[in-house]
Amino acid sequence: MGYPGQLGHVDFYPNGGKEQPNCDPKGRMKGVQLIYSIQHLFVASCSHSRAPMFFTKSIKSQVVACRCSSWAEFRKACKINCRDQIIFGEHVSPTARGKYFLDMAI
Repeated sequence: MGYPGQLGHVDFYPNGGKEQPNCDPKGRMKGVQLIYSIQHLFVASCSHSRAPMFFTKSIKSQVVACRCSSWAEFRKACKINCRDQIIFGEHVSPTARGKYFLDMAI
């Protein structure tokens, strides 16, 4: 979706933070090929375009994220036995720090 490293006080990685569900490996939404502009031709970046959808969902409902060192750790153990949970997105605590993972469907 974006820069893979940590940039902020708290960083969220929905669905691992890479290719999102229902996006093909080239970054397009399945069924959508190109978006035309008057002067430019753009290829839609499917995974990156999920960010506003994820944020909107966080406004409408509280989505829980788990602090883990990696997506693999989240999938293996952290998701089931999470000891450090926070609310993702709009309602995140201003004191939150670290790297958080979550499963998130749109």
